[in-house]
Amino acid sequence: MGAFLTVSELSRRDAAARVQALAETGTDPGYVGDGEPPGSPEDLVNDVRDSGTRQLTARDLIGLWGWKRRTSDVTDLVDQHLAGLGLRVDPHFTDVQLDGLVTVSAEGSTGLGEGIRDQDRGDDQQAPPNADGPRDRDLTWRIGNLPFVREVVTVRMSDALSQAITPMIEHGFSQLPVVDHNDVLRGVVTWD
Repeated sequence: MGAFLTVSELSRRDAAARVQALAETGTDPGYVGDGEPPGSPEDLVNDVRDSGTRQLTARDLIGLWGWKRRTSDVTDLVDQHLAGLGLRVDPHFTDVQLDGLVTVSAEGSTGLGEGIRDQDRGDDQQAPPNADGPRDRDLTWRIGNLPFVREVVTVRMSDALSQAITPMIEHGFSQLPVVDHNDVLRGVVTWD
């Protein structure tokens, strides 16, 4: 459900209807837009052409071009590719968490799929970048951008420093959380 608060509205991804269906039938019906992501940018264009829009996660969208992280370079490249294909994304894929949904639709003034036809003809011309230039984006890394971690490796305040070094080397960690006897975060051990 993605809720971090004690009391929160179940509004994302049809959560309220899904919880009700789970209570009544024991089965999660999924949410609108749930399903396998397109296999390629060309498949995305076909989906938008057939249905008018296509929902997918920001992670799946950038994954169409082989990316897993939203660096500024990746964001600009994906924006250029989308513009070249005649597609736009709402909300922008940097405005949501990686597993947040975005809706891809046809750009009003550009012919849908022009970039794909240009590639098929073998033209050496690239699609022009967005005339407005890159839009202001928040590229800050947040906890929500990280994949879900099932087990956090920690050390206790009373442990010897050598007990922190071993897991840091084994897992390639640059730092390790230090917790008290109640597993409350009290600090961090770093190589520095």
